[in-house]
Amino acid sequence: MARVTINRDYLLGVEGNGKLRYIPDEKLRGFCIKVSPTGSVAFYYRWDKPRTADGKRQQGSKFIANWPGTEPGKARDMAAKFAATVEHSTDDNRTILAKRDQRAKEADRAKVVPTLGEYLADTYGPFVKAERATGARIIADIQKTFSSWLDRPLDQITIKEISDWKTAELSRVLRPAANGLPEKRVKPATMNGKLNKLKGLFSHAFENIVISTNPAENVTKTDEGPERVRWLHWDEAQRLHQALDERETQLWVERERINTDPRHGSVSATHATFADCVKPAVLFALNSGLRRKEQLSLLWTDIDMYGREITVRTSKTKRSRVVPINDELFAVLTAWRAQCFGGSVYPLLVFPSTTGDAQREVKAFDDVRRAAKIHNFRWHDLRHTFATWAVAGGAPLDVVSRWLGHSRIEQTMRYAHRSPEFAARAINAVSLGHVAANGVALKAA
Repeated sequence: MARVTINRDYLLGVEGNGKLRYIPDEKLRGFCIKVSPTGSVAFYYRWDKPRTADGKRQQGSKFIANWPGTEPGKARDMAAKFAATVEHSTDDNRTILAKRDQRAKEADRAKVVPTLGEYLADTYGPFVKAERATGARIIADIQKTFSSWLDRPLDQITIKEISDWKTAELSRVLRPAANGLPEKRVKPATMNGKLNKLKGLFSHAFENIVISTNPAENVTKTDEGPERVRWLHWDEAQRLHQALDERETQLWVERERINTDPRHGSVSATHATFADCVKPAVLFALNSGLRRKEQLSLLWTDIDMYGREITVRTSKTKRSRVVPINDELFAVLTAWRAQCFGGSVYPLLVFPSTTGDAQREVKAFDDVRRAAKIHNFRWHDLRHTFATWAVAGGAPLDVVSRWLGHSRIEQTMRYAHRSPEFAARAINAVSLGHVAANGVALKAA
């Protein structure tokens, strides 16, 4: 029978003629459709096997899938994959031996389910490092948290064991009660983060048919209570600026004292705008909303001072974005850039360490925060402050969402809920006075 291109259009025209037929494909030799006398269609792969010892021909036939449950393109790919594993009459001895060896290895792999450690190292680890910016940290956290399970096959870790770990983790005491301070235990959010990492690994194994059931699927997360979103109020922001300025003054005074001491040589110039990177780094975070890792891995080539834009390339979501530069940040970056490029060595990073490498954190920030008498406040809360102020200032939520690099606008909505200015502006927008003042014509329904 003449070969045809087996595609959707061709299959839609196939009808039964009262006879069983095989119709070969012109794209992949051996791939064909089997048409029943009534017109039902199935995909097959047919091939000539190596001849028997006495020279007789052997023919093989392998069912691939049914139509229309499987599209022809996918069925052709499945047939090609199968064809690469079976022996054909045209294969030489080396090819036949290689195929047999490959089938034996695949059979051995099918019999043995990898351990948690093996799957993490060989399969899930490379996957998560390629897909997530925090992949290396996820791998390290799984290895540390579930170290006692690393030698256990994935299919032998049960839902009861994961649930028992969850209970034990929530009961784990980090610091006993002492000196009037209450006992400190693992927070639900911390436990949920560890559980989510394990869930991700088991979901990946289940989706790739490494295990037949997912033991972590029905282990629920623990309620974390009200979501924590802390931002600076105006008086706290003023105290933060004042603490940064006072720290700068103290550093310059100390360096001037050392510079004028005859026992020491000159340790630093006194004409620079900033004593170190702390003040520009804090003001950058406050005016850009970048995550800490995004900011500390930022390169000078990512900053367009003429277009007043920052391109974030190292993102948690692995999607680049552009953040505009406001007036305060422009002034800070202008001075900081002039200071960084004032010597003979030009840095690549905007906020490098003293050795020129990327920093993991701005360690002096806690000292500045305490000097400003700002409590219950972390570096990441500078990002919350940026978002809350942007929403309160009238920036549309979808725009703020893009600036922050959120994957869903629901993540940005929390800042609107916490902004009294946003609520007041929104409710006043529906008043008759507001409508009349903005020249909006009211028409009867």
